[in-house]
Amino acid sequence: MKAQKIAFVTGKGGTGKSMVALSMAYNQAVLGKKTLLIELSESSFFQFITDKVELGFTPQEVKPNLFVARWDGATCLRDYFLHLLRSETLLKIIFDNPFMKTLVDVGPSLSELAIVGKITSGIRGVGPQIDYDLIVVDAYATGHMLALIRAPFGIAEAVKIGPMATQCRDIIKTLRNNEVTSYYIVTIPEELAITESLELWNTLNLEIGISPKFICNKLVMPPISKPELIELSQGSCSKGAADFIKFLLDKVEFQTKQIEKIRDIAGPLVEIPHFLNVSPKDLVDKMSWYLKI
Repeated sequence: MKAQKIAFVTGKGGTGKSMVALSMAYNQAVLGKKTLLIELSESSFFQFITDKVELGFTPQEVKPNLFVARWDGATCLRDYFLHLLRSETLLKIIFDNPFMKTLVDVGPSLSELAIVGKITSGIRGVGPQIDYDLIVVDAYATGHMLALIRAPFGIAEAVKIGPMATQCRDIIKTLRNNEVTSYYIVTIPEELAITESLELWNTLNLEIGISPKFICNKLVMPPISKPELIELSQGSCSKGAADFIKFLLDKVEFQTKQIEKIRDIAGPLVEIPHFLNVSPKDLVDKMSWYLKI
Protein backbone atom coordinates (compact mmCIF):
# COMPACT_ATOMS: atom_id res chain seq x y z
CA MET A 1 0.00 0.00 0.00
CA LYS A 2 1.34 3.42 -1.01
CA ALA A 3 2.34 5.81 1.79
CA GLN A 4 -0.28 8.50 1.86
CA LYS A 5 -1.07 11.73 3.65
CA ILE A 6 -4.30 13.66 4.15
CA ALA A 7 -4.79 17.42 4.55
CA PHE A 8 -8.17 18.79 5.66
CA VAL A 9 -8.78 22.45 4.77
CA THR A 10 -11.63 24.26 6.53
CA GLY A 11 -12.58 27.79 7.48
CA LYS A 12 -15.44 30.23 7.78
CA GLY A 13 -17.32 30.95 4.56
CA GLY A 14 -15.78 33.80 2.57
CA THR A 15 -12.20 33.21 3.71
CA GLY A 16 -11.14 31.63 0.42
CA LYS A 17 -10.68 28.12 1.81
CA SER A 18 -11.57 26.41 -1.49
CA MET A 19 -8.98 28.43 -3.39
CA VAL A 20 -6.43 27.69 -0.67
CA ALA A 21 -7.20 23.95 -0.92
CA LEU A 22 -6.83 24.05 -4.70
CA SER A 23 -3.57 26.02 -4.51
CA MET A 24 -2.18 23.63 -1.88
CA ALA A 25 -3.01 20.62 -4.04
CA TYR A 26 -1.61 22.32 -7.15
CA ASN A 27 1.67 23.08 -5.37
CA GLN A 28 2.15 19.44 -4.40
CA ALA A 29 1.23 18.22 -7.88
CA VAL A 30 3.84 20.53 -9.43
CA LEU A 31 6.39 19.03 -7.02
CA GLY A 32 5.64 15.61 -8.51
CA LYS A 33 3.24 14.20 -5.91
CA LYS A 34 0.18 12.41 -7.24
CA THR A 35 -2.48 14.50 -5.53
CA LEU A 36 -6.24 14.07 -5.15
CA LEU A 37 -8.29 17.17 -4.34
CA ILE A 38 -11.69 16.30 -2.89
CA GLU A 39 -14.48 18.81 -2.55
CA LEU A 40 -17.41 18.08 -0.27
CA SER A 41 -20.10 19.95 -2.13
CA GLU A 42 -23.27 19.38 -4.14
CA SER A 43 -21.92 21.57 -6.94
CA SER A 44 -18.32 21.94 -8.04
CA PHE A 45 -16.37 25.11 -7.24
CA PHE A 46 -13.41 23.67 -9.14
CA GLN A 47 -15.20 23.21 -12.46
CA PHE A 48 -13.45 26.36 -13.75
CA ILE A 49 -10.10 24.55 -13.94
CA THR A 50 -11.35 22.11 -16.56
CA ASP A 51 -13.67 22.43 -19.54
CA LYS A 52 -13.23 18.80 -20.57
CA VAL A 53 -15.35 16.83 -18.11
CA GLU A 54 -18.00 17.31 -15.45
CA LEU A 55 -16.37 16.82 -12.06
CA GLY A 56 -18.01 14.12 -9.96
CA PHE A 57 -17.29 11.13 -7.74
CA THR A 58 -14.70 9.54 -10.04
CA PRO A 59 -11.39 11.48 -9.86
CA GLN A 60 -10.51 13.38 -13.03
CA GLU A 61 -6.98 14.50 -13.88
CA VAL A 62 -7.18 18.26 -14.50
CA LYS A 63 -3.43 19.00 -14.46
CA PRO A 64 -0.39 16.72 -14.45
CA ASN A 65 -0.47 14.81 -11.11
CA LEU A 66 -3.58 16.72 -9.97
CA PHE A 67 -6.90 14.89 -9.76
CA VAL A 68 -10.22 16.34 -8.58
CA ALA A 69 -13.32 14.56 -7.27
CA ARG A 70 -16.57 15.67 -5.63
CA TRP A 71 -17.86 13.38 -2.87
CA ASP A 72 -21.00 13.21 -0.76
CA GLY A 73 -22.15 10.80 1.95
CA ALA A 74 -24.58 8.75 -0.11
CA THR A 75 -22.13 8.18 -2.96
CA CYS A 76 -19.29 7.25 -0.60
CA LEU A 77 -21.53 4.76 1.21
CA ARG A 78 -22.71 3.29 -2.07
CA ASP A 79 -19.12 2.86 -3.23
CA TYR A 80 -18.26 0.98 -0.02
CA PHE A 81 -21.29 -1.31 -0.37
CA LEU A 82 -20.30 -2.08 -3.96
CA HIS A 83 -16.81 -3.03 -2.82
CA LEU A 84 -18.26 -5.42 -0.22
CA LEU A 85 -20.97 -6.96 -2.42
CA ARG A 86 -19.05 -6.92 -5.73
CA SER A 87 -22.37 -7.02 -7.56
CA GLU A 88 -24.34 -4.14 -9.05
CA THR A 89 -27.49 -6.27 -8.90
CA LEU A 90 -27.16 -6.90 -5.16
CA LEU A 91 -26.22 -3.28 -4.63
CA LYS A 92 -29.43 -2.08 -6.25
CA ILE A 93 -31.49 -4.46 -4.12
CA ILE A 94 -29.85 -3.43 -0.84
CA PHE A 95 -28.91 0.19 -1.43
CA ASP A 96 -31.19 1.66 -4.09
CA ASN A 97 -34.45 1.57 -2.16
CA PRO A 98 -36.49 4.16 -0.23
CA PHE A 99 -35.55 2.74 3.20
CA MET A 100 -31.80 3.02 2.61
CA LYS A 101 -32.13 6.50 1.10
CA THR A 102 -34.09 7.64 4.17
CA LEU A 103 -31.54 6.04 6.51
CA VAL A 104 -28.69 7.90 4.81
CA ASP A 105 -30.60 11.19 4.96
CA VAL A 106 -31.73 11.00 8.60
CA GLY A 107 -29.23 8.62 10.19
CA PRO A 108 -27.23 10.58 12.78
CA SER A 109 -23.70 11.17 11.46
CA LEU A 110 -23.98 8.32 8.91
CA SER A 111 -23.33 10.58 5.93
CA GLU A 112 -20.32 12.23 7.60
CA LEU A 113 -18.99 8.83 8.69
CA ALA A 114 -19.21 7.54 5.12
CA ILE A 115 -17.24 10.52 3.83
CA VAL A 116 -14.48 10.49 6.45
CA GLY A 117 -14.33 6.71 6.15
CA LYS A 118 -13.80 6.98 2.40
CA ILE A 119 -11.15 9.70 2.78
CA THR A 120 -9.15 7.59 5.25
CA SER A 121 -9.80 4.23 3.57
CA GLY A 122 -6.57 4.15 1.55
CA ILE A 123 -4.40 4.54 4.64
CA ARG A 124 -6.49 1.99 6.54
CA GLY A 125 -6.43 -0.51 3.65
CA VAL A 126 -10.23 -0.71 3.50
CA GLY A 127 -12.38 -0.62 0.38
CA PRO A 128 -11.34 0.31 -3.17
CA GLN A 129 -7.70 1.33 -3.54
CA ILE A 130 -6.93 5.06 -3.41
CA ASP A 131 -3.56 5.36 -5.11
CA TYR A 132 -2.39 8.89 -4.30
CA ASP A 133 0.53 10.40 -2.40
CA LEU A 134 -1.63 13.15 -0.93
CA ILE A 135 -5.36 13.77 -0.46
CA VAL A 136 -6.33 17.42 0.04
CA VAL A 137 -9.89 17.79 1.32
CA ASP A 138 -11.75 21.02 0.65
CA ALA A 139 -13.86 20.32 3.73
CA TYR A 140 -16.99 21.93 5.07
CA ALA A 141 -17.04 25.33 6.77
CA THR A 142 -16.33 25.43 10.50
CA GLY A 143 -19.61 24.17 12.01
CA HIS A 144 -20.15 21.29 9.60
CA MET A 145 -16.44 20.47 9.75
CA LEU A 146 -16.88 19.65 13.44
CA ALA A 147 -19.76 17.31 12.59
CA LEU A 148 -17.57 15.57 9.99
CA ILE A 149 -14.67 14.95 12.39
CA ARG A 150 -16.93 14.10 15.34
CA ALA A 151 -18.90 11.44 13.43
CA PRO A 152 -16.64 8.40 14.07
CA PHE A 153 -16.14 9.43 17.71
CA GLY A 154 -19.89 9.61 18.34
CA ILE A 155 -20.66 6.31 16.65
CA ALA A 156 -17.72 4.56 18.37
CA GLU A 157 -19.17 5.72 21.69
CA ALA A 158 -22.65 4.42 20.79
CA VAL A 159 -21.57 1.15 19.11
CA LYS A 160 -19.02 -0.69 21.24
CA ILE A 161 -18.58 -3.97 19.33
CA GLY A 162 -18.83 -5.25 15.77
CA PRO A 163 -17.45 -4.20 12.36
CA MET A 164 -18.72 -0.62 12.60
CA ALA A 165 -17.06 -0.12 15.98
CA THR A 166 -13.78 -1.48 14.60
CA GLN A 167 -13.97 0.75 11.53
CA CYS A 168 -14.69 3.84 13.67
CA ARG A 169 -11.71 3.13 15.94
CA ASP A 170 -9.45 2.79 12.89
CA ILE A 171 -10.77 6.05 11.45
CA ILE A 172 -10.17 7.83 14.77
CA LYS A 173 -6.63 6.49 14.92
CA THR A 174 -5.97 7.86 11.43
CA LEU A 175 -7.54 11.26 12.19
CA ARG A 176 -5.35 11.62 15.28
CA ASN A 177 -2.11 10.50 13.60
CA ASN A 178 -0.30 13.79 12.96
CA GLU A 179 2.31 12.02 10.84
CA VAL A 180 -0.44 11.16 8.37
CA THR A 181 -3.27 13.65 8.79
CA SER A 182 -2.98 17.43 9.01
CA TYR A 183 -5.59 20.15 9.44
CA TYR A 184 -5.61 23.74 8.19
CA ILE A 185 -7.98 26.51 9.24
CA VAL A 186 -8.23 29.31 6.67
CA THR A 187 -9.16 32.70 8.05
CA ILE A 188 -8.96 36.35 7.08
CA PRO A 189 -7.76 39.28 9.22
CA GLU A 190 -11.22 40.24 10.48
CA GLU A 191 -12.32 39.96 14.09
CA LEU A 192 -15.38 37.73 13.52
CA ALA A 193 -13.48 35.30 11.28
CA ILE A 194 -10.54 35.12 13.69
CA THR A 195 -12.83 34.53 16.69
CA GLU A 196 -14.75 31.72 14.95
CA SER A 197 -11.52 30.15 13.71
CA LEU A 198 -9.96 30.14 17.18
CA GLU A 199 -13.14 28.58 18.62
CA LEU A 200 -12.82 25.77 16.06
CA TRP A 201 -9.12 25.33 16.89
CA ASN A 202 -9.89 25.08 20.61
CA THR A 203 -12.71 22.57 20.09
CA LEU A 204 -10.64 20.32 17.83
CA ASN A 205 -7.71 20.53 20.21
CA LEU A 206 -9.69 19.77 23.38
CA GLU A 207 -12.18 17.25 21.99
CA ILE A 208 -10.18 15.41 19.34
CA GLY A 209 -6.61 16.06 20.43
CA ILE A 210 -5.43 17.66 17.20
CA SER A 211 -3.85 21.09 16.64
CA PRO A 212 -4.71 22.57 13.24
CA LYS A 213 -2.38 25.00 11.49
CA PHE A 214 -3.62 28.45 10.51
CA ILE A 215 -3.56 30.11 7.10
CA CYS A 216 -4.41 33.81 7.13
CA ASN A 217 -5.63 34.80 3.67
CA LYS A 218 -6.28 38.17 1.99
CA LEU A 219 -3.75 40.19 3.96
CA VAL A 220 -3.03 43.75 2.87
CA MET A 221 0.75 43.85 2.40
CA PRO A 222 2.07 47.28 1.30
CA PRO A 223 5.18 47.15 -0.91
CA ILE A 224 7.11 49.35 1.54
CA SER A 225 7.71 49.09 5.28
CA LYS A 226 5.73 50.78 8.05
CA PRO A 227 8.51 53.34 8.81
CA GLU A 228 8.68 54.19 5.10
CA LEU A 229 4.90 54.68 4.98
CA ILE A 230 5.04 57.01 8.00
CA GLU A 231 7.89 59.00 6.43
CA LEU A 232 5.96 59.23 3.17
CA SER A 233 2.82 60.48 4.95
CA GLN A 234 4.82 63.25 6.61
CA GLY A 235 6.22 64.46 3.32
CA SER A 236 4.75 66.83 0.78
CA CYS A 237 2.04 64.49 -0.49
CA SER A 238 -1.55 65.46 -1.24
CA LYS A 239 -4.31 65.11 1.35
CA GLY A 240 -5.80 62.20 -0.62
CA ALA A 241 -2.47 60.37 -0.63
CA ALA A 242 -1.97 61.09 3.08
CA ASP A 243 -5.44 59.71 3.88
CA PHE A 244 -4.72 56.57 1.86
CA ILE A 245 -1.41 56.03 3.66
CA LYS A 246 -3.19 56.45 7.01
CA PHE A 247 -5.73 53.83 5.88
CA LEU A 248 -2.90 51.42 5.04
CA LEU A 249 -1.17 52.03 8.38
CA ASP A 250 -4.40 51.47 10.31
CA LYS A 251 -5.15 48.32 8.29
CA VAL A 252 -1.69 46.86 8.85
CA GLU A 253 -1.85 47.61 12.58
CA PHE A 254 -5.28 45.98 12.87
CA GLN A 255 -4.10 42.91 10.90
CA THR A 256 -1.06 42.58 13.14
CA LYS A 257 -3.25 42.51 16.26
CA GLN A 258 -5.53 39.86 14.74
CA ILE A 259 -2.60 37.68 13.69
CA GLU A 260 -1.09 37.95 17.18
CA LYS A 261 -4.30 36.44 18.59
CA ILE A 262 -3.62 33.35 16.49
CA ARG A 263 0.09 33.18 17.28
CA ASP A 264 -0.57 33.43 21.02
CA ILE A 265 -2.71 30.26 20.89
CA ALA A 266 -1.67 28.24 17.85
CA GLY A 267 1.86 29.37 17.03
CA PRO A 268 3.23 30.24 13.57
CA LEU A 269 0.86 30.58 10.62
CA VAL A 270 0.98 30.97 6.85
CA GLU A 271 0.29 34.51 5.59
CA ILE A 272 -1.09 35.04 2.07
CA PRO A 273 -1.45 38.48 0.46
CA HIS A 274 -4.70 39.81 -0.94
CA PHE A 275 -4.16 39.58 -4.70
CA LEU A 276 -6.19 42.09 -6.71
CA ASN A 277 -7.35 41.91 -10.34
CA VAL A 278 -6.06 38.37 -10.82
CA SER A 279 -7.87 35.66 -12.76
CA PRO A 280 -8.76 32.48 -10.81
CA LYS A 281 -6.17 30.40 -12.68
CA ASP A 282 -3.41 32.97 -12.07
CA LEU A 283 -4.50 33.26 -8.44
CA VAL A 284 -3.94 29.52 -7.94
CA ASP A 285 -0.41 29.86 -9.28
CA LYS A 286 0.37 32.86 -7.04
CA MET A 287 -1.13 31.38 -3.87
CA SER A 288 0.57 28.03 -4.35
CA TRP A 289 3.97 29.61 -3.60
CA TYR A 290 2.81 30.24 -0.03
CA LEU A 291 1.38 26.75 0.53
CA LYS A 292 4.34 24.40 0.60
CA ILE A 293 2.99 21.91 3.14
